[in-house]
Amino acid sequence: MKKTLFLLFTLLAGVALAERAPTPSKTEALTQGVKEVTVQEAKKMYDNGAIFLDARKPLDIARGKVKGALKASYKDKGGNKNKIMNWDKSKDSYSSKNFPKDKATTIVTYCNGPKCWKSYKLAVVLVNDLQYTNVNWLRDGFPAWKDAGNPSE
Repeated sequence: MKKTLFLLFTLLAGVALAERAPTPSKTEALTQGVKEVTVQEAKKMYDNGAIFLDARKPLDIARGKVKGALKASYKDKGGNKNKIMNWDKSKDSYSSKNFPKDKATTIVTYCNGPKCWKSYKLAVVLVNDLQYTNVNWLRDGFPAWKDAGNPSE
């Protein structure tokens, strides 16, 4: 019985994860004023003093992050139906206390990879709602950053 329940749970969890919508393409992101960057491009920005904003949950951040990244946890509500280009922002919230004062600061947002919408949504809010002018989105997220051997803590 326990094995059956475990298999059923594993199958349902796999289906739920598989249904997560991938984040917008590079071209779609540009229509929102957001520039998608590769891990290599983000590393160059890191070396030049860019501010990295981690859009993940505090629990994820506690497990590891880009070295020196600032917490900017983005809470997106509405499930998969709200993982679309023009989502209802009124359902979401984010931590803004670590946003730089200078709106021209180079910023890189990231989360858990191509199916994690938090960093994309944060980037769109920074550009379109808060008028930041140099926002970059690391679509491949922290897993790719860490896998490349870049500084993390």
